[in-house]
Amino acid sequence: EFPLKRPLLCKKWEAAVRRAEFKPTKYSSICSDHFTA
Repeated sequence: EFPLKRPLLCKKWEAAVRRAEFKPTKYSSICSDHFTA
């Protein structure tokens, strides 16, 4: 689930998705393939 209550972190997650005009909702999620260790 996207951290919608943490705007700065949410922006980083949105950038990781790399989709134009993407706006997460409370139902949006992200898989680990979009993160690097």
